[in-house]
Amino acid sequence: MPSADAARREAVAAAREILGEKLLHGGSLNHRTIEIANKTGRVVDVVNCHDVLYQHGRFGAYDSDVSQSAPVTQPRNPQSR
Repeated sequence: MPSADAARREAVAAAREILGEKLLHGGSLNHRTIEIANKTGRVVDVVNCHDVLYQHGRFGAYDSDVSQSAPVTQPRNPQSR
């Protein structure tokens, strides 16, 4: 990666993908981490999936969240036909 920030953004994106798969297919969300290492293999940062899912004790929101762009439809009222 060109920078530590770019590596962290990539790790957060990967963690979100992992969490999505776990939510979709089942499995524990606890204790998942992604380690970011430098060229020599030394771990320089760790992304914890809990920290990705929660921000300040609440579910996190991301500008790149695809669910924000999903179409929203209102359920039909069967009596209005």
